[in-house]
Amino acid sequence: MPKKNPKPDQAKPAKNRNAVELVALPSETPARTVARCLLDPATTAAGTLNRLYRAVSQEGDINGYIAELQHQAEAANAGNLSRPEAMLTTQAQSLDGLFHSLTNWALNHVKEGGNAAYFETCMRLALKAQSQSRATVETLAAIKNPPLVYARQANFAAGHQQVNNGVQPSGAREIDNPQTKLLEADHGERMDTRTTSAASGANQAMETVGAINRTPNGRG
Repeated sequence: MPKKNPKPDQAKPAKNRNAVELVALPSETPARTVARCLLDPATTAAGTLNRLYRAVSQEGDINGYIAELQHQAEAANAGNLSRPEAMLTTQAQSLDGLFHSLTNWALNHVKEGGNAAYFETCMRLALKAQSQSRATVETLAAIKNPPLVYARQANFAAGHQQVNNGVQPSGAREIDNPQTKLLEADHGERMDTRTTSAASGANQAMETVGAINRTPNGRG
């Protein structure tokens, strides 16, 4: 017997290919599950790729992109950089192709009566593509052959040490006492601090200045 077509209300709803599947972890609140899944870098990138490649394949699903991006991230974290290296290689080649295409467009306007502004615009974009292609190749080379870093090592024993390489520190200078220089200028010799002079009575009036200038106590 032929199968009966399901009623419209019994038809399976179409799957939303833009909906992110939320998988909760043990003892995780719903709010934390939503935040963890949506803030995942793989999720944000998958949203862009899902829209970008929708015209290529209608079977695309955001959760499929999320799973693949997470797999690639795990491989990179483990030290397997074959995927990023392949990406940089193909990007450099694509940029090189763009450079030649833009250059050919510019050459079409070199002839007499050509559009000089169009030529200049195409060549400017072509050189930008060439520069980006070169930078991509340099990045790939740095990944394949990381630069060596040489560092000078200094070993210090326990305790306080002063390292003097024969160069006087720029901040070191002789500290001059202005008062001593003044005495030398006035008397032609340094102040002799070997003897103690007796107290003079000429300035004894200064002892009573505090008493003269005090404000009377009104309560007395």
